[in-house]
Amino acid sequence: MRIPKSGFFLFIICIAILTLVAIIMLPSGNNGGKIPLVWLSASVPVREKQTEDFNRLYPQYDLKIDPANVGITKVVVQCSANIGGDIIDFVNDDNINVYYDSGILMDLSPYADKMGFGLDTLPESVRPLCQVRIYDRDGNFKLKQYAYPMNYMHEYIIYNKNVFDKLKIPYPPVDLTWDEYITLSQKLTVYKNGSPVPVVFGATGVRFETILWEMGGRVMNEEGTRCELDSPQAVKAMQFYYDLLYKYKVEAYPSIKAGVVSTDGNPMSYSFDMLCSEKLAMAWAGRWYLMMMRPYLENQLKTKAEWKNNHPGEIYPGPEPFRLGACHVPRFKNGTRYTFVGGRMAGINALSPNRFHALNFLQYAAGPDYNLSICRIADSKPPHRQYLTLNHFYSKEYPDEKEVHDISIDATRYGKVEPRSPFINRFLVTRIMHKNFDKINNTGDLTPRDIEKTCQLMANEINTIIARNIERNDKMRELYRKMLSNGAPPAAMPIKE
Repeated sequence: MRIPKSGFFLFIICIAILTLVAIIMLPSGNNGGKIPLVWLSASVPVREKQTEDFNRLYPQYDLKIDPANVGITKVVVQCSANIGGDIIDFVNDDNINVYYDSGILMDLSPYADKMGFGLDTLPESVRPLCQVRIYDRDGNFKLKQYAYPMNYMHEYIIYNKNVFDKLKIPYPPVDLTWDEYITLSQKLTVYKNGSPVPVVFGATGVRFETILWEMGGRVMNEEGTRCELDSPQAVKAMQFYYDLLYKYKVEAYPSIKAGVVSTDGNPMSYSFDMLCSEKLAMAWAGRWYLMMMRPYLENQLKTKAEWKNNHPGEIYPGPEPFRLGACHVPRFKNGTRYTFVGGRMAGINALSPNRFHALNFLQYAAGPDYNLSICRIADSKPPHRQYLTLNHFYSKEYPDEKEVHDISIDATRYGKVEPRSPFINRFLVTRIMHKNFDKINNTGDLTPRDIEKTCQLMANEINTIIARNIERNDKMRELYRKMLSNGAPPAAMPIKE
């Protein structure tokens, strides 16, 4: 088919326009003689300020944020094609192996200690987040550093003292047990007029993995050859988690949460404003809560002051400005406590021509300016462990946060990170678990056998993927055989429906 000349010229003009637009959108090569660096991160005020700080401290560079290309797929594709950014943000425990397997993460081990962002600058419980296991032909491995935290969190419980005071219930002990957690949560859950939806929720946010670890279970075995979510410990942990929802009724299950929406439009379990407005007593949280709660507190104080000014001598009818307390996540009596560790880490694009210059950004992340800014704004916890002190966390503007700071620092010693499997990506394991948890969370009449079968199906799906990956990949298969010869258990056979 022939294209009319007019159509052909129109096509050429469109291509020319699109090319011109693409050229205009490319980062300018005129950086005043400075070396350009691109940080793949969100363009939010705090990151913009950190960019300014870096450029001030390292005047030889011109660091800019690229917020449009931070998704995993985009990062992998663009970096692999040599058009990606220099600094990869949002590296976490779920995707670090994806980036490593794609060959786009730079090995930081030869440079980290010399430049001041080595593993010894981090608390021990945080270090596994930054490391990747590198296996040899014999199935042995070495841990190498491939990222550095921009911040991290250890989970603990934050509570609103106002709710406890109104109900005349003592505050939880710092060293909370599960029996105490259940009893407190039941007392703090308040119903009115026969409604199945509480007007005050006792607690929310419990994490299954915490229960699993404290019962002696784990998601994967140490070598990563097999998923262990079908173990007796895992089944017992899942039953306990389910009982918290439907037997003890101390965790709001989804059909209850659906009737409670916070002022920002999110379900109650994911919003801090329920805690601030006395509709929730205790929340599993981290220090990052403070960053969002501070403006909420300022608004509560302002609202009360304005009302009192307009109604002298009258009793203020609104919720009192919240007063925070904190305690550790529960442990079983005479048992060991574990808490979830999460982090937002940065890695360096191994294919970037400016990769060695980008190392200075991680040096900045380990330095005083960056760490003090994280402490000041309560954006979780600062990377360098020397800043994990009450003196650095405390703010005169928010004097009532001391208990939260104390627990936040102390929780560091209870942190746990599961080892990653070389045979399946962690994000896929997480996705499979979330899919099966929909059934656990949304079904109120499951039997113990139903719980056990759900655990078996979870393990079966993960182990089946491990077996498939091993079958398709020669290197994986050889590593798997070496691990089994060294005593590692094989992936379980699929169960029959």
